[in-house]
Amino acid sequence: MSRIGEEYFPLGLVCAAAVTCLKTPPTLVWTLSLSFAAVFLALFRRRCFGGVTRACLAVAMALAMAAAYATARKNYLDTRALPLPQHEYIDFYARLAAYPRIEPQQTVLLLEVGRISFRSRVLEKNLRLLLRVPGDLREFYRGDRVRVAARVIAADPRYMYRGVHFLGRAKSALQVQLIARGPPAWSWPGKWRNRVRRLLEARFATAAGGLSESGALLEAMLLGDRGRVSADFRESMLAAGVYHLLAISGAHVGILALVVLGGMGLLGIRRPLKIAAAATALPGYLVLADFPVSAVRAGIMAGVLLLGRALDHPADAMRSLSLTGLLLFSVSPLGSCGPGFILTFTLAAAILLGRDLARHLPAFLPRAVREGIGAGLNAGVVSLPLSLLFFQRFALAGPAAGLVLLPLCGPILALALPMSLGCLLAPVIAGWLLEPLDLLLKVFLWGVRLAAGLQSSMYRPPPAPGVVGITLLLFVAVYHAPRRRLRRGAAALLCLVLSAQAWPQPPYRPQRMQVFFLDVGQGDCACVVFPGGDALLIDGGGSRVRDFSVGRRVVLPFLLRGRVRVRWMAISHFHPDHAAGIVDLVPLLRPREVWISSAPRGDPLMARLIDAARGVSRIRRVVAGPVLETAGCRVTCLSPERFSSGREVENDDSQVLLVEDDCNRFLFSGDAGSAVEERILSRAVFPPGVAVLKAGHHGSATSSCMRFLSMLVPRLAVFSCSARNPFGFPHAWVIERLRYAGIPWVCTSWAGHLRIHSGRRGIDVSRVVSESASTLIFARVSHTIQ
Repeated sequence: MSRIGEEYFPLGLVCAAAVTCLKTPPTLVWTLSLSFAAVFLALFRRRCFGGVTRACLAVAMALAMAAAYATARKNYLDTRALPLPQHEYIDFYARLAAYPRIEPQQTVLLLEVGRISFRSRVLEKNLRLLLRVPGDLREFYRGDRVRVAARVIAADPRYMYRGVHFLGRAKSALQVQLIARGPPAWSWPGKWRNRVRRLLEARFATAAGGLSESGALLEAMLLGDRGRVSADFRESMLAAGVYHLLAISGAHVGILALVVLGGMGLLGIRRPLKIAAAATALPGYLVLADFPVSAVRAGIMAGVLLLGRALDHPADAMRSLSLTGLLLFSVSPLGSCGPGFILTFTLAAAILLGRDLARHLPAFLPRAVREGIGAGLNAGVVSLPLSLLFFQRFALAGPAAGLVLLPLCGPILALALPMSLGCLLAPVIAGWLLEPLDLLLKVFLWGVRLAAGLQSSMYRPPPAPGVVGITLLLFVAVYHAPRRRLRRGAAALLCLVLSAQAWPQPPYRPQRMQVFFLDVGQGDCACVVFPGGDALLIDGGGSRVRDFSVGRRVVLPFLLRGRVRVRWMAISHFHPDHAAGIVDLVPLLRPREVWISSAPRGDPLMARLIDAARGVSRIRRVVAGPVLETAGCRVTCLSPERFSSGREVENDDSQVLLVEDDCNRFLFSGDAGSAVEERILSRAVFPPGVAVLKAGHHGSATSSCMRFLSMLVPRLAVFSCSARNPFGFPHAWVIERLRYAGIPWVCTSWAGHLRIHSGRRGIDVSRVVSESASTLIFARVSHTIQ
């Protein structure tokens, strides 16, 4: 009975996942929870304190957690479905739910909206809005009440764990009006944060007016604001497997507590004063960092442990971790079930469960080194399946890199926190502390680049949730099985399961050519898989949201699940909704060639492509003519005739590709307009029938002219666009032309991912109906879709 309490939160997470997968109504789950609670109370009144009573309590609490999560999820989805106009400005009356996040040339505000006004209507509705505003709005503080005029769209489902229902963008900072200041409890820390920012900007400013990598890293570790961390540095941290050190988490809180307690101990200060100093430093750090969830979890745990030491009653760390999870879950069910929180919670539990590993390491090593190695190994074992499940990526060098770089965070935080206090009390001393901090940060950055240079990242399809569960159970059995033989058997099985997840899978090898059209929202992305397994990726989608990479979050998981091996990439033109995803994927998939037909001078996407492809892929200029022959298939470029290198990116510069095998032809027209279509018709002679036409410009009225459709007579037209997009794609005129020509059509906005199989008798069309496991499940549909 001494271990009661450890199982409550993990069991609740398992029940929440099961309820979500089974789509169980929240009312039924609440009923089951109350039933087990009633059985527990009946047993408790009869003074039955055995295993059955304990099991009833645990199941009742777990089902209550699952029901609370299901209810919160349903409420979130209902609010997110609110029919707000997506292409007109709406007035929101809101309160800032967090301090502003400062990014290059814009600010991100998290708003808790209470009232909405549009079209002479006033709607009282509580929701969360993530708003992007041009300019620097650091003078706004958490708790301030504002009026905002913005255009909004429904948030991507991944924002559910942050409780964000809509994403918005304001045209100008003037559209954010301050109504009333928040309480001093929020404005004073906001002013403190701004003083720290100004000090960092004065010391780490770049010629372009931004922050250097050292300054952006320190701002992220101290203030919890990663807005000015460059994309390249983020990728380096991910490749090194130490991205968790960039985000304020339990590791930073633990390091801070050890630094304070250890520093006080070296000064000979007694335990009560040491505990009081740590209890003061931890809340101060959380206030300055704006209360990140993982850090709050670690802060509560540290507070419980410090209180136990002060009362000479040491608290159990595992029980404290579980009860802390329950406390945070009661405040935010959605946030406590997010991938980031689950990952950090599980890693903390793995480190605590596997503490015995340090005793089996060589005795000549210092105790701190042995415990660090043990913690790194345990965290690496557990993080592999979870990282693949959530992110489809794992860096093999991560545990070793973390073991080396994590101790550097100690002196960095030991100097950074007095520096932040110096901003309020003694700015001169704060400036002095920045000099040794700069040196430590440079050493940290050097270590990150060294670990990233090992190129140890692997990309795998996500394992099934059941496989992840088995992996975690085997890990627990390795340390806590009752017999040594069972522990050894569990260790052997654990190695096999981990090896199976990390082992590269053979590529998909269709007998005939297959073409995939991916649903990437308002953008284009298609993948042609040739017989033998080599694939051509045409465009990669894009997003208006800076911190959401369609290439990494949508395209890459699809390719991994489908075991598609990309050898070539084609960028139709350098508009973000076509090129951004490709640029993100080049350093990850490392194709042989990247085909471009234009290179706009000064375009940021072109500059990013050059950096991403350096030493990885060959950038090949493609103009009208034959491009590739492989596995009995041919790729021909129909447009443009000349390579374009102007300053502006034009739709008519789009690369138009014709992909054909011995039976069918597929035409990919990018955003080319009717003028390009007329030029193609004047130069090319099409045999009767093109199997599939990827309609130009997402179905715009400026493309897919009547003569072009009449000459091609495709068996199917595919539109790639988002649902309820503000442009009205596909345009009603284009749909009317298709109907007049008798051409069936399909749109990715409602059909999702499509697979078209090229056969001798025609084409077979199917759509993805499940991506939950490590494979894709397709359901065949009629090839005459309309």
